[in-house]
Amino acid sequence: MATTTHGKEKLLHEAYACKETPGKLTFHLVLLSLVAALGGFFFGYDLGVTGGVTSFQDFQQKFFPAVYAHQQKAPGETRSEAAAYCTYDNQALQLFTSSLFLAGIFSALLGSATTRRLGRKATIQIAAACFIVGSALCAGAEHVAMLIVGRLLLGCGIGFANQAVPVFLSEMAPAQFRGALNNLFQLATTTGILLAQVVNYSVHNAGPWAWRISLAVAGGPALGLFFGMLCLPNTPNSLAEMGRPDEALRVLKRVRGTSNVQAEFASIQAAADYSMKAGKPWKLLFSRQYRPELLVSSLVAFFSQINGINAILFYVPVIFSSLGTGQAASLVAAVAVGAVMVLGTVVSILIVDGHIFKNVGRRALLIAGGIVISLRGGSGYHTRRGTA
Repeated sequence: MATTTHGKEKLLHEAYACKETPGKLTFHLVLLSLVAALGGFFFGYDLGVTGGVTSFQDFQQKFFPAVYAHQQKAPGETRSEAAAYCTYDNQALQLFTSSLFLAGIFSALLGSATTRRLGRKATIQIAAACFIVGSALCAGAEHVAMLIVGRLLLGCGIGFANQAVPVFLSEMAPAQFRGALNNLFQLATTTGILLAQVVNYSVHNAGPWAWRISLAVAGGPALGLFFGMLCLPNTPNSLAEMGRPDEALRVLKRVRGTSNVQAEFASIQAAADYSMKAGKPWKLLFSRQYRPELLVSSLVAFFSQINGINAILFYVPVIFSSLGTGQAASLVAAVAVGAVMVLGTVVSILIVDGHIFKNVGRRALLIAGGIVISLRGGSGYHTRRGTA
């Protein structure tokens, strides 16, 4: 038994150390990656749409009249720093914005269990169903409670999608294209942000229906994701974990575009067997042998979020509006921010796997991103001092 366990661990290490797998970038692989990556679109869209919608006066009048009343005060007062803060200092409005993230936190934890037990495909379908119902409730809302329930469902969808989609993409992709295909999730996220900001700008003069149009647009891609996933297979890793090795092998051959997948399939099967016999995955995760990986991955995730990028994206139109720009100008500025994010994501997709620049990989991109974020923080500090 000891020899068998050691052999499985050796296969696992060989699998994760593998730089190339016998496979190519097939049409089927690209198609299923694009469909699954739609799960990231909704996270981006909800990030981008919220700030614009909360700045619409018809939306404020209907759900947050206190905010609207404060907006109508003397222009000299509303442009002061204190007044800009107090304008949006409303508990109901903050519940509307934060409910998305609160639901996302808990659904992400639940999503780790469903991804493992039900499979990556089923978890993505659950996320799509949450997006469909949540978008419908938000777009058709007649009171704050209905609006917040819709936001909670959207948050649940984001939590499930953020848990399952990157795993789905990574397991479907050959090792030599894994970075680029996994980055499709980020590309979908930034595209969602950009589209939300474009939609907000396009409809901001549409009257009482403007905010409903902005919130309803996400329903179309949500339907596409749900029905698209019905036509796609589960990942070979997920099928192997569920005790369906023949189907796992068949899917692996199809997505790789070759029958020469025996070595990769053996490593997938060994990983599935090891996972099922490992017992409690959380206990194994916190064991001594995995502490370095756990620490590094946790810190990278922590610092990539604690810099405040999501908060900035959430309130881009509000931030520019509080600086004295008009509503249209603030929405245009938000579009510019989204366009830059999409451009940066496309560049990272092209170079992350080293196909264009051989010496540039994930580590170099991470360092470059950290430097840019640091420069942004320093410029923001000096801007605030200059304003004061």
